[in-house]
Parts: sequence; structure tokens; C-alpha cells
Amino acid sequence: MWNLRELPQRLVVLGGGPIGSELTQTFARLGAQVTQVEMAPRILIREDPEVSALVTQRFQQEGIQVLVNHKAQQFRIEKGEKMLIADHQGQAVRIPFDAVLVAVGRVANTRGYGLEALGIPAARTIETNAYLQTLYPNIYAAGDVAGPYQFTHTAAH
Repeated sequence: MWNLRELPQRLVVLGGGPIGSELTQTFARLGAQVTQVEMAPRILIREDPEVSALVTQRFQQEGIQVLVNHKAQQFRIEKGEKMLIADHQGQAVRIPFDAVLVAVGRVANTRGYGLEALGIPAARTIETNAYLQTLYPNIYAAGDVAGPYQFTHTAAH
């Protein structure tokens, strides 16, 4: 997106987390017609429901179309037009677009290091204490793998 020379007329943002939401509002305020597509029941799912509702309401006031409970299935070209096909409660929803921004998040690479054998919990991220220690005080996890958020400023902290 940072190499764009022209603002897309219709932008689809896949993902309703903090990054997707920030860029949704940014491009809408720059003048793009933005549709944010989130597969969860609300955007900003890690935040309190009141926060999600407030942001959704504000986005709608700004002309942003927020589609929750929509799971992206495929991209295709229909009659010369780019189209996202999303599933919404078993129904195919077609969303036309000129550009797409994928902000669906990341999952830390925790496999293949023997963490399971040591009993170190590693679902989406590796559990640590305030000092970045795992269950074993001599084994540390830092950066994106330690979660909970995979942001540059969080990792730097």
C-alpha cells in the first residue's frame, strides 16, 4: 500500500484488528470508498464490546462499510470487475473492489523448537511473565513470539 501512486476508488480491507481498523479509517479519510471485512462477530475483537461498537458506529458515520461475520473465500474477476466472494451465514456475498489490503494478523512460529516436550504453553504465542521468562527461568521468549500483540512498538518495549 505504501507504493500506491493513486488512491484506489474502492478499497477492501480484510481484517478488523487494530492495524486493519487504523488503515480502514486512514484510507476512508483520504477519500477512498472503504469496505472492512472481518470474520469475527465484531471488529477489534480483543477490545471491550463497547469499544468495538463505538468504533463501528464512527466508521459508519464516516461512510465506511463494516461487514462482520464475513469470511473471505476467494477473489475473482467477474465481467471485468475485481470481486471478493465472502461467506456470510452460508450465503455468498460479492464485494467489488479496486484494491485490497490484507491485515488479518500473524501467528508466531513456535513449532519445531521442542517447546511441547518441555511443557511450555505455545498456542498463538509463548506464555511469559513480566521478565519474558517462560515456565523455565533460563528460557526466554521476546518479540512477536511472546505476544499478545505483534506490533513493532510492542516488541521494542
